[in-house]
Amino acid sequence: ALAQFSFLLAQKRESDFSRLKLTRDSKNVDVLLKNKIGLLKEIEALYTRVAHLGGGEWALAALYKISTLYQQMAEDVVQAPIPRELGAEQTESYREEIQKTFVHPFRERAGSFAIQCLDKASELNFLSSWGTRCYTAASELDPVRYPRARTFYLPPMHLAVLQPKENSS
Repeated sequence: ALAQFSFLLAQKRESDFSRLKLTRDSKNVDVLLKNKIGLLKEIEALYTRVAHLGGGEWALAALYKISTLYQQMAEDVVQAPIPRELGAEQTESYREEIQKTFVHPFRERAGSFAIQCLDKASELNFLSSWGTRCYTAASELDPVRYPRARTFYLPPMHLAVLQPKENSS
């Protein structure tokens, strides 16, 4: 019950994280970025607490959520506005630096938490939808190590058994 309650509290903070956008209208994108990273760390700590509280379902859910937060942070940084005063060559250098400084490390952290989730599911011998989501997240970040798995369902098969007639001779 405590793990579930803590998870719900972390989700509330996560909605604050999602609402904080790095937009062109913002005069201080660097301040917003710093605030968003701070909020990310805070939410990571909340979800980490959930993962350490025990319960398999909530531990996997928390690790998955941390992974998706880091992946979202990487995407937000990629989508952030580029300073208008930069020229074409400076813009390319700026993008490369953003990739190296923020995007790549955030994606590595996302992958790390997705793998931790898979390891935890294996350790607990626990099968849930959160484990499947963790595998999907890991496959998006490292498709060589975690090939994309497709799940499909076949219609149910009906089986009829015929019994031979008894000879009444």
